[in-house]
Amino acid sequence: MSKSKVSPQTSYEQMVCGYVMPISDTPDYRSGHWEDIKSMLDEVTISIGFKESRIVSTGLDVSTIHKRIVNNIYNDDIIICDVSSRNPNVMFELGMRIAFDKPVVIIKDNATQYCFDSGTIEHLEYPKDMRYSEIEKFKALLKQKIENTIDHHKSNPEASPILNSFGSFTAIKPNLPEMSEADLFKSDLQEIKYLLAKSLRNQDDLWNGTTNWIKEQFPKEMFGSTDDEIFANVTSVPGIKVEGVDDKYVYVLARTTTPLKILFRKFRTGVSQNSLGLND
Repeated sequence: MSKSKVSPQTSYEQMVCGYVMPISDTPDYRSGHWEDIKSMLDEVTISIGFKESRIVSTGLDVSTIHKRIVNNIYNDDIIICDVSSRNPNVMFELGMRIAFDKPVVIIKDNATQYCFDSGTIEHLEYPKDMRYSEIEKFKALLKQKIENTIDHHKSNPEASPILNSFGSFTAIKPNLPEMSEADLFKSDLQEIKYLLAKSLRNQDDLWNGTTNWIKEQFPKEMFGSTDDEIFANVTSVPGIKVEGVDDKYVYVLARTTTPLKILFRKFRTGVSQNSLGLND
């Protein structure tokens, strides 16, 4: 996408765009689906030129309403909310944004029905299967919708962007305390812990797939004299996982015999390949 032309009255480079969307894998959605959706949103918001774009609750405990989440939902210049799968946390955060009467763009996939309470608000729809041609069309529509929503709000700051759709209401103006440096540090630390845990889960998912593993045992002395040395040498071959070590053997797993043969040839010390069942 081409970079947006910033109008004189709108400086996107000074604005923050928040995402309200599911984070964890969801039933009936393939693993990694929401990461792909976030990447798609990033492409759109980068093309617009926002100062920052990020999930409002990244790294935070979604079972609680954290001070930083509320601050983000209230203070972000624009929110993109994906109500696909009707995630309860997403719907709650959307409800807060609506109560604050701040600009929001709602999106959903074509497998999710319109929500009763928010059905009167326009939803932009994208294909759940992420078909390339349709996603490209959707990204263009989303970009235009975001820019139009911001420009309209800047031109009419007193106009209600959402609440008027439901009747005569007064927007909530919360007294939000400034986050201290300690609060920010704790929040950033939680985000780091979240990303680390997510990375470890992804590694576990990789190793715990449905494919059958080939299990083999190798003499421990083939790989070194210490456990650290043995582990480093065994895992130096891609596709090998150490299942366990005892006094005599190292037990390894691999999806095919190829990495097992490579491991043997790299470290063999008089051990017969035939004895390990690794015949060519």
